[in-house]
Amino acid sequence: MKKEIANYEILETISENGPVSVYLAIHKILNRKTLLKVHHSDDTKLIKRFEEEARIVADLDHPSIVAIYDYGRASQNEFYISMEYVEGGNLNSYLENHDLTIDDKIKLCYQIGNCIKVIHQHGYIHRDLKPQNLLVDKEGFVKLTDFGISFHESLKRTTPDGKLLGTPLFMSPEQINNLPVTKQSDLYSLGVIYYQIFSESNPFDAPNFGEIFSRILSFCPEDLSKVMPETPDWFSKLTNSLIEKEAANRPESIQKVTSIFEQNIQMENGNNDSGKVIKRKFNFSYFLVPILIIFSVVFYFKQFNKIETKSDLSDSLSTLSSLQDSLKQNPVNTNNITETDSSKVNIPITENIENTPNNQIQQSEKRETKFFINTYPWCRVYLNYKLIDTTPLKDSIIVKPGKYLLGLQNSGYPSWSDSIEINKNMTNIFSYNLDSIFYKLELTVQPWGKVFIDGDYYGTTPLNKPIVLSKKNKTLLIENQYYNSYTDTLIWDGQPVISKNIILNEKIKN
Repeated sequence: MKKEIANYEILETISENGPVSVYLAIHKILNRKTLLKVHHSDDTKLIKRFEEEARIVADLDHPSIVAIYDYGRASQNEFYISMEYVEGGNLNSYLENHDLTIDDKIKLCYQIGNCIKVIHQHGYIHRDLKPQNLLVDKEGFVKLTDFGISFHESLKRTTPDGKLLGTPLFMSPEQINNLPVTKQSDLYSLGVIYYQIFSESNPFDAPNFGEIFSRILSFCPEDLSKVMPETPDWFSKLTNSLIEKEAANRPESIQKVTSIFEQNIQMENGNNDSGKVIKRKFNFSYFLVPILIIFSVVFYFKQFNKIETKSDLSDSLSTLSSLQDSLKQNPVNTNNITETDSSKVNIPITENIENTPNNQIQQSEKRETKFFINTYPWCRVYLNYKLIDTTPLKDSIIVKPGKYLLGLQNSGYPSWSDSIEINKNMTNIFSYNLDSIFYKLELTVQPWGKVFIDGDYYGTTPLNKPIVLSKKNKTLLIENQYYNSYTDTLIWDGQPVISKNIILNEKIKN
């Protein structure tokens, strides 16, 4: 580990993710602790993204956003951003270490919403909202960080080259399908965070990315008020609206979301409400602390005439690019396969995979070979979660030999993944028929019922389309509060479509 970088003494290594290292450091002159993100690369594309992150953080300049202190070039291929160090931890660790009441959680969610409001008011879309990027200080104040894959809404872009960016458990359906990302995509991720804060689990959690994506695209989580009965109805309805599959069905803006908080906090707490307490924290202290700092800095400079050496932000930013989350751990190498740990599905999928050094593919096999895939029906084809092409392919795909995780996506089916090995010196051909992998369940229930399969909620009948399932045996449960519950084991009988007509028995009245 380096002892010094530019004017900073390194105290501790927080994380190392490919070309990006994150340190706890201290400024040698000002004696101020800082979070130092260092980018080691000569890749102009990555440097440009690093620059963009610095620009965004500098542009936001708000107490709800982790602040930027300094930026510079330490050596030929070494760039750094010095940012505010928040003593405390991320949202996950805060929830684990604090026994919060329902009111405490509501206030916490309101603060998180205000963080999002700041970036949306400036026209930015975060694209990677998750508990790890929300820092909570010792006073319980929330700050948003990591703008490595953020962009301004005026660009109206999808992910370059079809590469998935974000963290799977918190990605919106449109992100998974590589459709244009909007502010409503951030609202979806916000809704998942809200759901997790109250239910203490992520509704889309699954052993692998394929199943996570499938659940995000097709699974409807149960109402929070049923998972956690103490949850206020208004908050449960708000969370449900945030995690709607269609972006158009979500709230039109973050302002609408925070206004719902303010209206209901006022109603529940009267004149001396928590909303006002929160607002005081967001106003008075923000002005007092910066004023004191300004006077202290002016006095210091006059007395000692020592000026901190800073890089010229406007001149230097043209040579930088974005970086990974300072608190991300266990990066996925999306060019080359790694064994997926099913207990660690909260893994970022990012664009700078080519520079990640810990590749587990056989490095001795340098020669490229051909890979071809046939599917029915059409599918998006992913290798290690990186979009390669869409079938039917026009030509073979050139890849390095080795082991890969193949992913197939079609909007009418759950996502499918398979481990494959691509051999050198030959054309590797793979064929998949989704109709032979999945079957469709056509379900009718009289009079009506809530449908659960293996404990997952699929909706209330009448369903608007068949349920697509893998061929493993599953447990079907139908619930209606006025009728006896119905349970059955779903066993695939070899047919592509299975129809079930269920008549519920009325409960016997005492």
